[in-house]
Amino acid sequence: MTTHILTLRCPDAPGIVASVATGVLEAGGNIVENAQFGDPASAMFCMRTRFDAAEPDSEVIAASLRARVHAFGATLTVRREDDRPRVLIMVSKHDHCLVDLVHRWRSGELAIDIPAVVSNHPDLGDLVRGFGLDFVHLPVSVATKRAAERRLLELIERHDV
Repeated sequence: MTTHILTLRCPDAPGIVASVATGVLEAGGNIVENAQFGDPASAMFCMRTRFDAAEPDSEVIAASLRARVHAFGATLTVRREDDRPRVLIMVSKHDHCLVDLVHRWRSGELAIDIPAVVSNHPDLGDLVRGFGLDFVHLPVSVATKRAAERRLLELIERHDV
């Protein structure tokens, strides 16, 4: 069995969960964890489902599930749990969210690879480097905003995030 992670985002509507669950079952899968959230303010629905299936190719499963949720206007991705996404963390001056993410990453709770942390302020550079991560200070002002955005896109491409 291969464990897969499914993420879905679409306008909220009845039947989304049932459609996904049926699709996972039809793919020979078994849901082992599910989290979902409907946001009344934006009328959007988000879901993350972890499931086991005999099929090792996530794209084969995703193609089947996309057909099931197409009517909902859903954006759906499926990846193998052991395929760790590369994540570029962006921070400003406050460290609480950064520390939480790094703690979860170091403990293995957050299965990601972090090639770098980018900030528009230098304040957290020593903390980030203390975690053994690369720190990129990318100052932004009205005059430099376009150049900073181009530099950020270059970092995203270079680090394959």
